[in-house]
Amino acid sequence: KVYDGEFRNDKPNGQGTLALEDGSKLTGHFIDGYLTGLGKIDWSNGEVYEGEFARSLPEGEGLYSWPDGRYYQGDFLSGLRWGDGKEKWPTGEVYEGGYVKDKPEGQGVLTWLEGHRYIGQFKAGVKEGVGEYFWADGRRYHGSFIGDKMDGKGIFYWKDGSRYEGTFRDGKMDGVGSCYAKGRKAIECEYQEGELVRP
Repeated sequence: KVYDGEFRNDKPNGQGTLALEDGSKLTGHFIDGYLTGLGKIDWSNGEVYEGEFARSLPEGEGLYSWPDGRYYQGDFLSGLRWGDGKEKWPTGEVYEGGYVKDKPEGQGVLTWLEGHRYIGQFKAGVKEGVGEYFWADGRRYHGSFIGDKMDGKGIFYWKDGSRYEGTFRDGKMDGVGSCYAKGRKAIECEYQEGELVRP
C-alpha cells in the first residue's frame, strides 16, 4: 500500500490517496486510516464508486459504474446496494426502486428497451408478490408473481379488450376461470398450461 496525503497519529487523517497492491486506488477524506465521508474508489478491474463512505465502504448515497456501461445510483449500506436506487444496463433495461443486499427488493419498476414494463413487488432480485406487467404490443397482466413468473390469481388482458380472470402457474394461464370477450358477459373457461381447453 502507498498513501499520499495528510497524516495524524501515524495514520491517514485528512485528504489523501491510498494506492493498493492490486492497482486499486482510494481517494478522499480519511479518518484513522479509513475513507470516510465523500470519496472515490477506482478498482483495478475498471469498476468505479464515487460517493459517501464509512470505514472505507460505500455507505450513504453514491454512483457505482461498471466498465461495460452499467451503473447504479442510489443508497448503499456496508458496501452493498441497499435502500432506494436506479440501475441501468447496457442492454437498455432500467430498474428503479428498493434494494436489499445488492438486489431489487420491495416496490420497483423495471422497463425494457423493447417497451415492456413491470410495476410491482420484488424479492431477492426477482418479480415476487403482486405486480402488473405491460407488453409493448398492448397486452397486460395484473396479479400474483412467484419466482419471476405469473403464478397464482391474476387477470390477463388482450389488446382487443378481452380478458381472462383466474389462476396462473409457471407463467401460463392454468385452471378454471372467467373469460370475457369485449363487451360481453363472462363465461366459464379452462386453460391448461396456457392452452384453452374449454369451452
